[in-house]
Amino acid sequence: MTTVIVGGGIVGVTAALYLLKKGAKVILVEKCGVACHSSGKAGGFLTEGDSGWHSGSIGRLAKRSFALHEELAKELGAEKIGFRRVKCLGLGSAEKPPGEAGIPQPAWLAKEYQRDMGNESGLAQVT
Repeated sequence: MTTVIVGGGIVGVTAALYLLKKGAKVILVEKCGVACHSSGKAGGFLTEGDSGWHSGSIGRLAKRSFALHEELAKELGAEKIGFRRVKCLGLGSAEKPPGEAGIPQPAWLAKEYQRDMGNESGLAQVT
């Protein structure tokens, strides 16, 4: 039996990879190119689920997604898939106190416009 996957974004390509690993025959259909739409243009930020960005079932999904991305980075090479752990500082109106995750805040930016959004322990990016 052949599985046809429509869409060459992160979900389609990953689904194809895991099906192929299980011995399935896969045809991937993409009208433009792999990662040429949303997956190729989004920020690519991942949180491990305990960062406060997500809760409930979405938090569990984020945690599992983060773990799978790390597994793929180890298996395929972090450089190949563009996986890296990152720090993130949000600029804009702050909902949380500056410096919450321990990232030093830039001296030139007024405290009310800084938001520490996390560090390498729980944030990553796929570019």
